[in-house]
Parts: sequence; C-alpha cells; structure tokens
Amino acid sequence: MMRSVWSWWALIGLIPLQLAASGIHRTGIGSVAVDFRQPVLSSQQINVVRSEKGLSQFRPDENAWFVSMPLALPLQAASGQVACQLKAEIEYDSPARLELLLRFSADGQSWLDWQPVSSCAQADSQGQSRTGKVLFVPPAAAYVEYLVLFRGSTAPAAAPVLRKLFIDFAASGPVPVLNPELLTPHPLPGALTGCGCPLPAYASRIQWQCPDGREASCAAPQYAPFSHISVETLEGSPAHWAASVRNLWALYTASLGYCDLPYHWLIDPTGVIYEGRGGGDDLVPESRCGTLPGLMRVAMLTAPGDSAWSPAARTALRGLLAWKACEGGIELSGISPWTPADRSLPVLGNGTEQCARLCSQSWVHGLIHEIGQQAIAVLQTCQLATDLDPDAEPSLRVYPNPARDLLTVEFGGALRAPAVLRLLDAGGRSVLVQHAAAGQSQARLACAALPAGLYLLQVRSASEWTVRKIQIE
Repeated sequence: MMRSVWSWWALIGLIPLQLAASGIHRTGIGSVAVDFRQPVLSSQQINVVRSEKGLSQFRPDENAWFVSMPLALPLQAASGQVACQLKAEIEYDSPARLELLLRFSADGQSWLDWQPVSSCAQADSQGQSRTGKVLFVPPAAAYVEYLVLFRGSTAPAAAPVLRKLFIDFAASGPVPVLNPELLTPHPLPGALTGCGCPLPAYASRIQWQCPDGREASCAAPQYAPFSHISVETLEGSPAHWAASVRNLWALYTASLGYCDLPYHWLIDPTGVIYEGRGGGDDLVPESRCGTLPGLMRVAMLTAPGDSAWSPAARTALRGLLAWKACEGGIELSGISPWTPADRSLPVLGNGTEQCARLCSQSWVHGLIHEIGQQAIAVLQTCQLATDLDPDAEPSLRVYPNPARDLLTVEFGGALRAPAVLRLLDAGGRSVLVQHAAAGQSQARLACAALPAGLYLLQVRSASEWTVRKIQIE
C-alpha cells in the first residue's frame, strides 16, 4: 500500500531527503516544497490571489498565472542522471483549468522552454492531489522555475485552488549503459520452466543498480497468478535508458510512497527488457488505485513527446508476451474474469480497465492489439516447435491420439496439486479449459464438438508444464 506523502513535508523551502527502506540507504533525493497558504515570492504574477486556502484566480473568467523566483536545484554534487516529479495539493481540481509547468537554467538567467508536467496527471481517490509526469533534468541545469497557469472560465463550477506544490528530484548515481545484444538469459524466481516459449534475455535489477538488488523492496510482497496484462507508456531519457529506470525507482519509492516500482517489466527503445518489481513472478503490483492482484504491468519507455514504440521495443514486447502467455496459460486475445472487480475484462490492455486513474495515451490501444496478435503467432510457433518425446514424460499418458469424441489424460498417479488442462487451436486460441483437483489420477476432455485439426494440449500444475500435440478427427 502507498505510504502517506504529505506527512513528510513540514517545512517550506528546499528539503534534502535521506530515506531508508529494506535496510538500504536511499540517497540522491531532494525536494522543493511550497505552501501557498503562506506568503510566497514570485518573479511574475497576474490575476492571482492568495488566501488561507491557497493560490487561486482573482477573476475566475480570466487567465491567471504565477511564476516562481529562480530556485536552486536541491541536489548538491549529484552523480548520474537527475529526474524530477511534481506533486500538488489542489482543492476543486480541474485539469482543464489548472496547468503546471517547469523550466530549467544553468545560470538562473537564460532559461530553456517551459515543459508541462500535468498534461498526463493522475489524481488520487479523493481528487485532492495530483501527480505529474516525470521530467529529466538537463545535465547542466542548476536552477528551476515553476509556472502555475489558471485558465479563465465562466462555468459555474468552483475555480481550483492550489494549496501545496512539491518538486521531487532523484539522481540515478553511476549506472552502466546496457546493450540488448550482450544480455544473457537467466531464470525469473518463481516462474515455471519447460514452456516452449522462453523468457527473453533481460537486465536484472542488479544490472540497473537497484539498491535492493533482486530482493523484494516491499517488506511483505504479495503474490497472485497473473490473469491479465497491461502495457503502458512511460517517458524516459534517451541519454541513458538504464539510468532512467533507476530514476523511476527512486521517485516511486521515495517521492510517491510506493514500496517498489509498480511495473514488473520495462522495455526501452533499444529493445532492452528490465526486471522491474523485485521478488520474482506473479507479484501483486501497486497503482494509484491500490494493489491490483492478477495484473502483470509492462511499461514501454519512450523519449519525451514520442507517440510510437520502436521496432526493437515491439519485438521485445512480443517475446515477453509470448513467454508469459505460454508460462501462465494466458489467452492474449481473450476476455477473462477480473477477480477484484468481479467482472470480465480483456486479458491484454493498457491498465485503464483495472484502474481508471492510470495515465495512458489513446494511441496505445490499437498498437497493443496488433502486438498481441503477433505474440500469439510467436506463441504458436514456439509451442509447435516443442515436439516432446512421448517417452520423455512417462508419467503423463494421453489417448487416443488422434481423438474423435473423448480425450483421456492420465497423470501417472494422483495429482499432488491442482492442474489446469487447456486445448489451443492452430491459431493459439484456447478452445477448451478444464481443471483437475488434487488427488485426481486422470481427466477426460470432450472434444466431439471441436473442428478437425491439430491442437496443443497444455497441462500445468504448480511445478510442471507439459505440452502435447493432439490431432482431432
């Protein structure tokens, strides 16, 4: 669960933070904190008024703005890449009427362009706070200014009031540049092995310098088998993608109060897949909506302003989806019950179905569907390539094969744990699913209604994964 954010800020001004979690000292964190219920200096302000509630428009039907004085960045002698994230406490929040922007300078005199940080903002469950997107600070920057922009409106709704503003900064420290061609495959703790589609080579948490290593950053990680997958877009820095992952980890854990990255995997435009949330497979992720059991979250890193995924990133995502569909028995093109919401949802989406407050661009929807179909083709190819020797698994007997009306599966003894039996057609679609309880020694699958053709039988238990080719006549 998310820890309280606002309780950390008791002072106004520049606050260096040194936070500890899981026994690891988290350094390279700093913040600018502003309370608009108190007098605040500005370099320019038009049509704004301050009260004990905060900063608002003097005339709500006209535009208004407040530009801060130049503020020195709070990180002194920071090493590596620096990123920042803005948070705001707002009464009567309206993203259409209140926009927040930042700009940077090396000397406090010449400034780069304003960058919007609230264009993809997320509000909490009460709508009283807003979290902006992550920005990456130019290497030579030493100063920052913020701009509060109120847009005029004649609507009867109350005008927004800005109470507090926080700009959190995180330095990555030294992180090596990772080359996808040099990554080697290695297992993921808790994931089943033996599936025909292997887990692609990926950069472990150790390789992108996570302070907690491959251990779970959360004190008490929760687990639930994945039934759904969300693919979301997240901005990173083309200057150093691996350092961007380290920046994101620091901001999520120290700034937003998460115990770890909310994403299980991150993929950069060069095709590098990063291990995200620590603790192995089937970890329950966090989100603005709380925990989301059963959802595997993937973040596609893009350069700021990009609205496309690179060919290398798409290839990496295809391989990752095919592996998880194979390993977890997930039908990528299907609709499956979403237990927390007690309703059925598309298995593959962008996460807004499970959490409406997740920020995701509209252009992602069609692309996810396209890559999902390509992953199904990959899944079919690697499953058909898994032509298991019938003598390799003598404990599992399937007959008759070819089958016409009924297919019998003998387990070679009583099952020690429940198993799932699934038939997939030549397109990789699940056409029949049956569960076998612990203690059963065999199962029978009715296949009379299935069209003739080649099928794959998957039998998955807690510790084994077996695939057989089945011919239906």
